[in-house]
Amino acid sequence: MVIGPTGYVKANSTALHYVIGLSTSQANKYANKWLFFPTSNPGLAQLVSGLLNSQVSSEVQMSGPYTYGPLTTIGGQQAVAIHGTVRTNSGGKAPVILYVPATGKPTPIEEVTNPGASTHASAIHGTVSFSHWGEKTSEKPPAHSMSLLKLAPPSSGTTSSTVG
Repeated sequence: MVIGPTGYVKANSTALHYVIGLSTSQANKYANKWLFFPTSNPGLAQLVSGLLNSQVSSEVQMSGPYTYGPLTTIGGQQAVAIHGTVRTNSGGKAPVILYVPATGKPTPIEEVTNPGASTHASAIHGTVSFSHWGEKTSEKPPAHSMSLLKLAPPSSGTTSSTVG
């Protein structure tokens, strides 16, 4: 999430270690906690680009073959699950599910990378929820967050990942 000049990220330990560059002990300690950082930090530019509204459409790109999953309810809305894959930074593929409304305009509701992986899994797992698609929004910073720059050097976090 980006609010003004500050970015906020909440990630599992694998993402904190491999994507952001924290040590294993730091990644375990700060997993699933909100961390904040200045969006002006050039070492975190790739992380910031994955959080900006203007970049969302390029972040929600998946490859086939595509399959449909069963109807489900996401945030009180009937949704269709579309299964596909996304490319990882290492050149591999990771499974992804994109949920879109079962009826009406097919705008994203939620995207899950590595579905079924727990927050403690060795694979990067992320869930991104979409709301107010195409509308101006007003976000509030998380109530409790810690400075990412106090944990990792500014050159860390040179790859992009959606974390949740």
